[in-house]
Amino acid sequence: MKKWISFMGFLALMFHFSQLLAQVKPNTDTLKFTYKRYTLKKYQYNPQEWRMEIYQEAQKIYALDAPKAGHLQFVSVNNLTSYDIDQDGHANLILQKYSPQEGEAITWYILSLEANHFKEITQVKTLYDTPWLADYDKDGVFEIVVKDYTFAYWNAAFLDAPYQTVPLKMSGGGYQPALGLMKKKLPNDLSQRANKIREAMLHFYQKAKNTYPYEVNVLGGEVHQRWGFIPPDLWATLLELYYTGNASVAKDFLEQSWYENLEGREAFWQDFQKQAAKSPYWRYISTWDTNSEQAGAEE
Repeated sequence: MKKWISFMGFLALMFHFSQLLAQVKPNTDTLKFTYKRYTLKKYQYNPQEWRMEIYQEAQKIYALDAPKAGHLQFVSVNNLTSYDIDQDGHANLILQKYSPQEGEAITWYILSLEANHFKEITQVKTLYDTPWLADYDKDGVFEIVVKDYTFAYWNAAFLDAPYQTVPLKMSGGGYQPALGLMKKKLPNDLSQRANKIREAMLHFYQKAKNTYPYEVNVLGGEVHQRWGFIPPDLWATLLELYYTGNASVAKDFLEQSWYENLEGREAFWQDFQKQAAKSPYWRYISTWDTNSEQAGAEE
């Protein structure tokens, strides 16, 4: 009988404990880990907001906010929460924030966990895709690799939009395109690409002439829509030439691809340049000296 009473008492205690757990608000502290003097916490700050906070001992020194829990993450490196990605002798922490209202933007916050000098080293922001880490040249230092989607939805559906992969290397306190890792030899099928694009433009021209027996005007409408009759392979190839250190032949490729009776070639070139200039890396790419030491071609 005593054993039975003890067992019933145990059940009652467990029921009471479960009732107490039910009263605790869920997700009040969904993540917490420490590295030496630093602590990272992620929790629901209020009903509309989640927060990541970094503490140095008991003092809060950094915070990020987002409307959903999944919009704030930390990036593990080799299954570690902290890692010296730039090999400067101090551990780094990478926090990731997703901002759908900013064009599906994903921002990496690169933080230094130096013992007595916490700092945000830099931010790397991308659209439509998540950065990743890779050691391209096998020197033990990670590059941050991004997809440059500057031409997303430009005169084509997203799935047809070209992008270029850009490895970023730490330089001067921030991450810049590693041009030496991007350099490649000139594609050997440029003539075939140009002919294919030109044939598509010729087909458009002939069809337009049959439908509207007067001059074909392709310059009306919005810039991001008026070149929809051109295969995206044209600006995809132009971007490839720029982002592999072969910009010197880009204009020649355009001239080879363009059907001569169709107007708008120079206007397209200007529109392409204006859109390309929106890339955060264009100031490096557009002035890339292909004769520099950085421009050694990959095999």
